[in-house]
Amino acid sequence: MAMLLDALDGLWKFARIKSDGEPLNLPLVGGGLSRIGLPARDLLNLIILSAIKETKVKEIAKTIRIVLHPSLFEEVDLREVKMHWEK
Repeated sequence: MAMLLDALDGLWKFARIKSDGEPLNLPLVGGGLSRIGLPARDLLNLIILSAIKETKVKEIAKTIRIVLHPSLFEEVDLREVKMHWEK
């Protein structure tokens, strides 16, 4: 888990430099081969939280899209995730 958070911090810093404010597309990292062991919904929330934290330091990009594989659509209820973050 700590390695994933460190990787995300590095990703945001790199993206801030390279994206030049352009939209950023990011796959759902932490599942698959990395075997973090969290459900996809929790990984998604972790990535969102990390992006929010880093954006408070300095904007990363105007738009950040987290791309989910279609096989995860049954596992992740995007309406629930949206409602959670709109609070």
